[in-house]
Amino acid sequence: MAIVLIIFLLLRLKVIKGHHVVTSDPWLQAIGLVIFLLGLALAIWARVYLGRNWGMPMTEKADPELVTTGPYSTIRHPIYSGLILAMAGTRGSG
Repeated sequence: MAIVLIIFLLLRLKVIKGHHVVTSDPWLQAIGLVIFLLGLALAIWARVYLGRNWGMPMTEKADPELVTTGPYSTIRHPIYSGLILAMAGTRGSG
């Protein structure tokens, strides 16, 4: 939800214009890079945290375990959320 609000704010401020966003403002580039790195770090952390519970969809585990700690304690789909956040960071960094 926060990602949608950030993107909406960037659209309203006219930071995002169409498909190709190129900015020469170093502050916006730095903010985009930080957002990208935070999203990527979240996705990697969530994947590593899953450990042996990682599997292909529809694979049946003999002893499945619901992960409710780490990034999964506050975010329902932290890998997807991290990737979306990383993509949002690339839009602002040009």
